[in-house]
Amino acid sequence: MAAAGIALAALLIFGRRFWPGIWLGALLNELATAASFSGQLDSAAIAAALLIASGSTLQAVVASVLSEKYLQPGLPKLETPGASWRFSCWPVRWPV
Repeated sequence: MAAAGIALAALLIFGRRFWPGIWLGALLNELATAASFSGQLDSAAIAAALLIASGSTLQAVVASVLSEKYLQPGLPKLETPGASWRFSCWPVRWPV
């Protein structure tokens, strides 16, 4: 998904303080999509857009945290199988 990659790149470049902009962009995108399909926005469509935008933002923030923790610019920290395994399974073993 291109939007997820763009959101992750924005958080990695500008920092996690930009998460509200990602949430707002995702919300507007979902509202526009819902309006284009049905021609109107009802409360169910707005609730769904709010939840999807929140999930998209959470996805980018978690990926940003993982990337900052396990990756380093120019020096990848995923050199061993154990490090790769911890990076892949971090959500399962909450908290790290």
